[in-house]
Amino acid sequence: MHLPPLIASLRRHKMTALMLFLQIALSCAIVCNVSFIVIQRISVVRVSTGIAEHELSIVQMLPRAGATENAEVRRREDIEQLRQLQDVVSVAAVDAIPLGPFDGQLYACQDAATSNGINSGGAGGGEGCALSSIFNGTPGTVKTLGLKIVSGRDFLASEYSTAKAGMPLAEAKSVILTRTLAKKMFGVENAVGRNIYINFPGSDGATEILVVGIVDTLLRPHPGAGESSQYSLILSGLPSNPSSTFVLRSAPNNRRAVIKAAVAMLHSRNPTSFIPENGVSTYDEIKAKYLEHDESMIELLLAAMFGLLAVTGIGIAGLSNFWVNLRRKQIGVRRAIGARRADILTYFLCENALISGVGAIIGCGLALGLNRVLMSFYELDALPLYYLPVGALLLLVLGQLAAVPPAVRASSVPPVEAIR
Repeated sequence: MHLPPLIASLRRHKMTALMLFLQIALSCAIVCNVSFIVIQRISVVRVSTGIAEHELSIVQMLPRAGATENAEVRRREDIEQLRQLQDVVSVAAVDAIPLGPFDGQLYACQDAATSNGINSGGAGGGEGCALSSIFNGTPGTVKTLGLKIVSGRDFLASEYSTAKAGMPLAEAKSVILTRTLAKKMFGVENAVGRNIYINFPGSDGATEILVVGIVDTLLRPHPGAGESSQYSLILSGLPSNPSSTFVLRSAPNNRRAVIKAAVAMLHSRNPTSFIPENGVSTYDEIKAKYLEHDESMIELLLAAMFGLLAVTGIGIAGLSNFWVNLRRKQIGVRRAIGARRADILTYFLCENALISGVGAIIGCGLALGLNRVLMSFYELDALPLYYLPVGALLLLVLGQLAAVPPAVRASSVPPVEAIR
């Protein structure tokens, strides 16, 4: 099939061809970006938190106004009692959990000068620095959460420190990093034995902290896309918040009974504290609630994308049918002078492939432009270039499939149409 006859035919039907070009180009641009957003959201939904999700129960206890008892002593005694409950494997009190409501963040750097510079108002996130989520917990936190230490060790009992009066965090002397954070800061995953520097709120300068262990994965409370979602570190500082978030580990089937027993015990021991209804749940429920918005967005975007593809296919088929009706006499003439049905079918499919191909190429450029607009308004990464040929091929195949019925109908036009 030669191009000149095809191009000449399109020139005689400029408006119809232009409508098809625009429809396919817009569909290609939208489909590329929507599929990219959906895949990003799916990666967030399926991301591993690094903890024993199906074995954990969370109970949060808040002090009532005017309570004066020592929070640290009370917390330590409560943990000892919670360990005695039936079916409880281990217990810890933490100030943050993956996908939880609280996310304390500080810059961690590999040298004191950079850390002090950030604290003085300098730019953060440079070489050897990373804005990281801070996790504090009582002894046994690593075991209770089910974190996997890939190198180094857990904290020693002597390494835990308490926050000074008026300071929100304890100035810890040892830290456990995730492998991703270690690689970001030092270029290697095994950073055991090295030092990081953090400017704690209220401190006079950067605190030197020894890396004693590396865990495989620990998702941030409010993760974003990409590797930054794993920029987490655990400090050997005890929680300083007067409220207590207890994490209890047990067999998955025993969690409800464990929660009930834990709430009853804490109520009896702490008459000056209270446990909110939304502060008691399994970790699975916390994760499901956090990801509810992402899952709804995925469903909505998929429905919109498939709806758009369906409308595009119907539009191509409709315009192709219109085109066939417009050229029935021309088709009859071609049949009368010897064109076979296969020739007519091939002609219309090639014509549609030309239109779909040009529209898809234009759509690739529009997809990049649309991605830049979305990046300026939302927290969205740049569209990977390999999405463009995949999206273009999808629209090309869709266009050909939609054009098959009209092309078959065109090939069935009898030669007698030429004399009507």
